Amino acid sequence: MELGIWRDITFEVAYGARMKILTFANMQMGAQAKWATHGNHSGLERIEKTGTKLQAMRFEMLLRADAGINPWEVREKLDRYLEDGKGDYFLLGSRMIGTRHWVLQSYDFKVGMVRPGGEILSATANVSLSQYY
Repeated sequence: MELGIWRDITFEVAYGARMKILTFANMQMGAQAKWATHGNHSGLERIEKTGTKLQAMRFEMLLRADAGINPWEVREKLDRYLEDGKGDYFLLGSRMIGTRHWVLQSYDFKVGMVRPGGEILSATANVSLSQYY
């Protein structure tokens, strides 16, 4: 079952001959307005809306080798996304999040368990995206 997709990362839960589970947790989305402050003759300040800041999204990717995901390959993919700077729509189920493309702003990669020989068995990636115009 597909949970969502961004670029060529498909968040999914699939059972069968080859189990594959790539999910995310703690998704946060936010938007802000831009405001300017003006003084006037009465001494009271006035504010004026001057626009909207880019929307932001953060989430934690759960990466486990026993769920059919190679954590190191996902990390390398995130590195490529930082380098190429390309954006894409983010779909959550069949719903598009926002109206624009999302680009990778940053990520943190935390290794959980490692097998002797250096194979990463589990990791989390805290991912930060920003809308792109």
